[in-house]
Amino acid sequence: MAKKFVAWDIYSSNIHLVPLSKEVLGKIFDKLDDQTLQQIAKNIGGFVTMELVFLSLDEMNFNNLIQTIILSASRFGTIKHRTQDSKHFICIHHGISINFSKFLSYTHLALAN
Repeated sequence: MAKKFVAWDIYSSNIHLVPLSKEVLGKIFDKLDDQTLQQIAKNIGGFVTMELVFLSLDEMNFNNLIQTIILSASRFGTIKHRTQDSKHFICIHHGISINFSKFLSYTHLALAN
């Protein structure tokens, strides 16, 4: 656990992330419409995850992307990851808001494309 925290702390400061409480994040995302969520995910969300891949791992490939998504999402809550028929299912129990769930979904879809 401490290893993950230290690794996240190092990488988050390198890409200038700031901590926000779940409550504040939820209030912000609740004010956004679906189109805005998609645009933010496309323009910003995928970029941050890709930066984390390149900062923490040697190359961009599918396994490293999945590993980074799980590491990044773990700061929001509990993660359940399973594979079935070569498909990955990642469930993030974050407790922030429905719109934040949509944003995460749009971000991961943008990365997959």
